[in-house]
Parts: sequence; C-alpha cells; structure tokens
Amino acid sequence: MIHKNFVTLKDCTVKEAFESVRSSKHMQAVVSDGPLFGVIDAHTFLHNALTSPSKKLSRIMTRLPLVDKDVTVEELLHLFHANHCSILPIEDNGKVIGVSELCDVLCSLKVLRRLKVSDVKLSRPKPIKRDMTVVETLHYLHDSDCTVAPYYVKGKLEGSIDATSLYRTVMQPVSSTGKRKINMASHATADRVSLRDLPVSSFSEKRTLATSTTTLASCVKLMHKNGVSGLLVVDSRLKGVLTLQNILSAVTDNLDRTEAKVALKGIRKVHFDPSERKHVDRIIEKEARILKRLVKNNVRIEVSFKDLKSSGKYDKQHLRRVNVKVMFPSMIVAADHEDWKIETALHKAFTKIKNTVKKKYRN
Repeated sequence: MIHKNFVTLKDCTVKEAFESVRSSKHMQAVVSDGPLFGVIDAHTFLHNALTSPSKKLSRIMTRLPLVDKDVTVEELLHLFHANHCSILPIEDNGKVIGVSELCDVLCSLKVLRRLKVSDVKLSRPKPIKRDMTVVETLHYLHDSDCTVAPYYVKGKLEGSIDATSLYRTVMQPVSSTGKRKINMASHATADRVSLRDLPVSSFSEKRTLATSTTTLASCVKLMHKNGVSGLLVVDSRLKGVLTLQNILSAVTDNLDRTEAKVALKGIRKVHFDPSERKHVDRIIEKEARILKRLVKNNVRIEVSFKDLKSSGKYDKQHLRRVNVKVMFPSMIVAADHEDWKIETALHKAFTKIKNTVKKKYRN
C-alpha cells in the first residue's frame, strides 16, 4: 500500500509545482515547507493551477504528520478520515519514502465484501451543465464539496465529470505527436484553446455506474481501475454519487469509537496558539481511539506538557517536552519526546507507546 508515484516539492508557486509534476512521471506531490509536510488533492491542485497560479503551495496544501512505515491499516483509515484527504506521506527515520493512497487501502479491506452501496450515505450534488467550462466545473464541485457530479444532455443522463479523472487526463504524458491525450471533441489541439475555457464535455468520461446492491469491494475496484474518485449509483433512476470519502466514512463508523479517559497536565503553563491547541486535541483524541482498539480494553491516558526553552526575540518558538503515560488493566506504559513542534512531539511519543503495546500483545 506504499508506492513511489510521487515527487517531493519545496514551497513554490502553484504554477511551478504543477509544471514540475506534469513534466515528471509521477501523479502526486508531497510538499516540504520547512519542518512541515503536506499534500494537495487533485481537485485543489488543478483548480488553483487554472485560477491562482501565483499562489504559494503552502496556502493550499493539507498539512499532515509523516506516517510511520509500520502503521496499521486501521490507523491509516483514521488518518485519512481525520484529515479528509486521499493521500498520506509515509516516512522511515524522518525521510519520506513513499505515499499511501486511500483507494489502495480500501481495496485491501475484506469488510467491503460484506457491505453494499445501500449501507452508505450517498452524496447528491446537482448535475453539471454540459456547456460549463473546466474552471466553472471545478468551482462548482468545490462549492458542492464533492469531487464528482452527473451531467445530462437534453434530460438524459450522459455520464459524470470527475475532478480526479480530469486531473489525471491533464497530467498524462505527451504523446509522440506532441499532443496531450485529451479527447478534444470539437478542438484540434489543446494549444489553441486555454484549458480553463474549454467546455468540460471536451473531457469525455465513460459512465462509471453502480447499483444499490453492488458490494463496496466491487465499487472500489472499479474506481481504482478507471482512476476516478466516485461512481454514479443508478437503479431505475439516479440515486446519488458514491465517493471514496463516503465509503471511508462508512468503514470508520463501523470501528469502535468508545472514548478513552484522558487527563492533561501542564496544559495551561505551555504557550499554545489557538491552532496548536486544536491540533493537540485532535491528535490525542485520535491516538486514544487507536490505543483502545489495540488492547481491546479500557485505557486511561495521562499527557503532560512542559516548555523547556524558547528562541527568537519577536516570533518566539518553544521547545516542548511531551510525556505520555498509558494505563491498561495489565500494564503501564510511558514515553516522552522533545521537539519544537508540539504536533511532532505528540506523534513521536504516542508512536513509542504503540510500538511497545504491539510488541506486548504480539508476544
């Protein structure tokens, strides 16, 4: 589930990044912004490349923690769900070694063989007009918070427009004739007409359909095969759109979400800005659920924070120590970590705890 179909970029303009990825043999980009890492989903990347090419990548990327290569499938699912993303950077000793894609992870789940489309809450975006331009379509999908929508011609369902498929089409390598492999319908070449102004119908999309009784396993395989992020669900009529995120929500809802008891110490004595405190709460909540599932029992977690020192006269940075103590019915495990980024310190401390727990239960 870890592949190397990615390119690592420093923070630059969207235009520079888009051309770098387009000229490479890869489809995904991992952005390195100093100590931070992030990814950009296909829809956002293409949308900004056409509308805001001078914008910096750091303004549109989703900031994510580096995920350890030994992460479990269940942990990956919760990371995808918590960050509302479809790609995660995987690290080994602090170096990005690959990426994990949501579609690949879902393909490996046996539980999807038992679940059907009818078990999932579908998205219901309004249809796209066939004469809408590419940019208008991307705006529309963004406003609808969906990556795929149906389109009709003279009241008849013709297919769907998928932002992920559109991105892959644009990113296809140049053919021997120098043309992009794009179905231009009424246009001879892509060079004569700006991509943003093309009618979206120029990008012909095969109908990717499912019914309410189709298994989710079959749906994910069909999405993977066609490089799309969603399917139209049609029985006697269109019921809605099934996306990878819809399936992910259904899967994570089936997982045990019982809250663990968490106590925070020293939280008021540490200098947090509002965004840091939000990240801290989210990380602790996620890690508590993971630990509970690992031991399949009740757990109590105690997290202590301490400022060690600060740097910078005006824009101060703080070196923090995080100590995590986890109490199970059969044992107590503790670990700590120091870092200038509180998120990194938390992730590293919890990773040590999880590795110890996994070894205990493996033995």
